[in-house]
Amino acid sequence: MMREYAARMSDLVLRLYELCQERQTSFAAKYGVRVAEFRCLRILLRNDTVPIKDLAAGMHLTPGRLTRIVDELKKKGYVNREEPETDRRMKIISLTEEGRRLAQRMDEEYNEMHAEILSFLDGHDIAQVMDVLEKLIDAMEKWQDAKVEKVGAA
Repeated sequence: MMREYAARMSDLVLRLYELCQERQTSFAAKYGVRVAEFRCLRILLRNDTVPIKDLAAGMHLTPGRLTRIVDELKKKGYVNREEPETDRRMKIISLTEEGRRLAQRMDEEYNEMHAEILSFLDGHDIAQVMDVLEKLIDAMEKWQDAKVEKVGAA
């Protein structure tokens, strides 16, 4: 039975991933940014300033990859990159006013889009979906941590 559930889960997760990718790609393109740039803007919206290494870790990207994303957002006028006087190696990222306005507009519309999706479910189903998604994410993170520990121990 577990193999059948695992096969069904893999199909469902893949389909959910595809739907999310399609939605995020078209959503970000509407605002002239890439998906990774949109994700970066959302994180920055929730924090005043973020060291680039923390931002990279939060987005599960290498600092080099994140630097390219930040460079693009800086060219577009959405972020600032500063070096503290105390440590010139550290880079601190923050939103410009224009970046904050864009990120807020995108965040509101993105949340509204999800409200529209949830409107196809009744209230009880919504609560169940949220609980199950949180449990699934927790299980996946535990699985991932166990894999990392196993590789580290080898």
